[in-house]
Amino acid sequence: MTSHLFGGVWCAASSAYALRRTITDLPSVIPLVKYAVERSFYVDDCLSSVSSKSDAEIIIREIPKALKSGGFKLTKFVVNDFRLLAEVSVECRAKEVLDFGTSSESRALGIKWMVSRDEFFFALEKDFGGLLTRRRMLSIVSSIFDPLGLISPVVLSGKLLFQEATARGLSWDEEIPPDIVRAWDTWAQSLSSVSRLRVPRCINHFQMLA
Repeated sequence: MTSHLFGGVWCAASSAYALRRTITDLPSVIPLVKYAVERSFYVDDCLSSVSSKSDAEIIIREIPKALKSGGFKLTKFVVNDFRLLAEVSVECRAKEVLDFGTSSESRALGIKWMVSRDEFFFALEKDFGGLLTRRRMLSIVSSIFDPLGLISPVVLSGKLLFQEATARGLSWDEEIPPDIVRAWDTWAQSLSSVSRLRVPRCINHFQMLA
């Protein structure tokens, strides 16, 4: 078998295996590159942090070379130090950073990333209009993608309201009772404050001094 059909539940695991196997099969590989490929990929996104500009240059230059042997081509490069873009051809840069400025932003794992400030944030632009039903509630709650759990307390409140509607035996398209609607409206209004939340992508550890 020389090709793999996508669409099955096994695809993510197969892709991850192919990616790592590419590095394993290389006769020699820089340890930093090997670590980044094995530990910094989430599906098809590579999110890597290093402690120095020189290490970043190695990753930007060497990972594409290493993965090219397996048929992988890395594109949409984003960095929080625009000087490192000199290592990346224009066609391989993310369009958001072609004009690098203070408002440049990109997406990482479905979360927005303020590139220049190196911070994650959420832009929750949801349409809460129309008749509220269990189907509508589930659609809205499920559309909030938070793989890192940064706003899990907020999302949990919406899930609990959906759970309450389900416990009352309501059908999928039955109108939600007024008491739950009021609680839901309050929750929906609270989502606007989430957009003001900023989470540093890099969290440093400091040596404790006695």
